[in-house]
Amino acid sequence: MVWTLGMAQCISWGILFYAFSVLLPPMTASLPISHSSISFMATLSALIAAMISVPVGRKLDRGGHLRLMMGGSLLGVIGCGIWSWSGTAWGLYSAAVFIGVAQAASLYDPVFAFLLHAFPDEKERSSAMMQVTLLGGLASTMFLPLTTWLIKILDWQGAIRILALLLLIPVGIYKYWDGKTSFTSTPTPTPGRLFSLDLTFLNKDARRIFVTLILVFLLNAIVHTTLTTHLPSALQSWGFGAMEASWAVGIMGASQLLGRMGVGPYLNICQRGPLLTAPLAIMSVVLILLPFCQQDSLRWLLLIVLGSASGLLTLLRPTLVSRLFESQIFGRVNGVLALSYQLARAGGPIGGAWVYEISKGYAAVFVVMALMLTAGACLSQRLQKSPRPPSV
Repeated sequence: MVWTLGMAQCISWGILFYAFSVLLPPMTASLPISHSSISFMATLSALIAAMISVPVGRKLDRGGHLRLMMGGSLLGVIGCGIWSWSGTAWGLYSAAVFIGVAQAASLYDPVFAFLLHAFPDEKERSSAMMQVTLLGGLASTMFLPLTTWLIKILDWQGAIRILALLLLIPVGIYKYWDGKTSFTSTPTPTPGRLFSLDLTFLNKDARRIFVTLILVFLLNAIVHTTLTTHLPSALQSWGFGAMEASWAVGIMGASQLLGRMGVGPYLNICQRGPLLTAPLAIMSVVLILLPFCQQDSLRWLLLIVLGSASGLLTLLRPTLVSRLFESQIFGRVNGVLALSYQLARAGGPIGGAWVYEISKGYAAVFVVMALMLTAGACLSQRLQKSPRPPSV
């Protein structure tokens, strides 16, 4: 079951998140729409996902994890269909609404909530989450070249239609396991409205820990999305060729598996403070070194280290939430964390571009990102001695 869920995540991430970056150039070339207007499609989908993440989290606490993911994937199919037939900015933005809802309802967070109930034992749960993220981590490595090849043999509209059909595979996987799972997930009544951001279900100590988590993962999300957007251009400005830069980004994405495979099996015995501080500190050092490194071979090594540390952080959010908070409120807690992540995903690249314009180079962008991660590493130390708080 776990490996098939991982395959579903790989497909969903590859189509709903990564494919846009290689579809952007041919869309810009063929549509009578400005580059910035088309790019706003990605920002809008992130904003929609942010708006939906909290009600999605509250819904997950009421059960129906697999059905929610199945519905999200179906909305993604519809969104891709609208996307492939759109010739105007408003058509693209209509597709972005569907895709944003699909991202919130089907990428990682709902499957983590499902695994929390399916595997009550922490060791088994950590192993299951690692397996899912191992396959999910291959999304960029698989779907960036696949989408590029589809564009070459068809066109960007035809490529999206093929991707929409592939997105039906996760729908089938979720439908199959919805009727096969043997565990019983007890829906937890959640007070208040589905769209409420009320945190009164947490006591004072729990809210303090929660705010710390939000700040740490918000800083990491800003860095992650800024890096994803600007790294290829930064590498080219430092002397990499366009193809070489693409390979470098792909290898960094694949190296996320190293962090998950190396540390993932030991998550259940690691202390939560150093567990979060170490990858943040490593990434901070790498980001400081990258702009000033003069040897390409050393830059390749730094990118592998950066990818490995970044890959580990994907596992840490659900792991820490499950350790620090009761399972009955996992969806609500993780939903608010997802809200901060999605907002960062919408704003991070714009902030990076602003720093680049002011400083006339990428060195300052990487220094700012390193400082953000350093702040996150310092904040994470507050979790070192934090006991598991009661939910109310």
